[in-house]
Amino acid sequence: MTGVTAEQPDNARGRAARETDSDFPSPSDQVLWAAADDVAMALLLSPHLATASRRSYRADLRDLFRYARGRGTSPLELDRGSLLTYLDEMRMYGLAPATVARRRSVTGTYFALAVDLERIPRNPLTGVRGPVVPRRPPRVVLDAVHLRSMLEASRRESHTYTAMAVLTFTGIRAGELLALDADDVILHQPTRLRVLRKGGRHVQVVDVSTVAAEALERHLNGRRSGPLLMSRTGRRWSYSGLSRALRTVARRSLPEQFAARFHVHALRASFIRLALEADMSLWRVVAAAGHHDPRHTLRYARSVEREGSPVTHLVQHRVLAVDLRYVSQPGVGVDLAW
Repeated sequence: MTGVTAEQPDNARGRAARETDSDFPSPSDQVLWAAADDVAMALLLSPHLATASRRSYRADLRDLFRYARGRGTSPLELDRGSLLTYLDEMRMYGLAPATVARRRSVTGTYFALAVDLERIPRNPLTGVRGPVVPRRPPRVVLDAVHLRSMLEASRRESHTYTAMAVLTFTGIRAGELLALDADDVILHQPTRLRVLRKGGRHVQVVDVSTVAAEALERHLNGRRSGPLLMSRTGRRWSYSGLSRALRTVARRSLPEQFAARFHVHALRASFIRLALEADMSLWRVVAAAGHHDPRHTLRYARSVEREGSPVTHLVQHRVLAVDLRYVSQPGVGVDLAW
């Protein structure tokens, strides 16, 4: 199988390798290369991978295979030292820490699967950590006024308005939206979506607001097959197409300083932040965002000073609002389960 090795690399080192591929002889040990390809295909065909994740895994494995071919060896023959050099080369060529960390993770998963399939005795990347990825807040987070402006400006195009409404009022990821088919929309009252969450490990039924529900119903117009959002050519709308459409809306409706920094993920970040600032239960927001760890959700919260933060004011208000004159038994209502 050549599902991984036949594709072209997408970075500087990969392009250099492509230009000199003809200088390297064909691999002498065809058995090892076949085994390496089999492990790669087994990983890519995993039912736990979402479409976007599978595309990312394929690109990262393609780069690993290029590196191995450049060294005249099979990927399964790469030792720990060679793989550390591989990670160092990525840093040297200026790849972002997040990219290096992702490729280290995918490469480690590949070798772990090779061990499980008894192709190699041990994982050479065991104990090797990727670079520390700095946690940065989204480039821009919109308030309610900005979101309303974008909604109104997006009404010119049905699929753009539908995408805008669903992303704004459900908080799902752009990739999750683009992966939806028409029959993933449950039109019974209330309208809901069957969303394959990030990583492809589970399907979550997501509630849809009335505005988003009306937009979905008008957009589908009775259609129950094919992708939910399609391009003008009838194919599934791509991430780049969605991004371009929403950036155009942002330029029409937002102040210049916001429009210049707008990113599709800003809609998800805005949904989470508005929910947190509306004093919604953290666990309800975590569930709505599809997070497994509440710390991921809290990264979207606005940075506030230690004193005078909305949370401290809220706690103070609730405590001082209690009138002890009407509490007959001070101990009543105390949860002693802790």
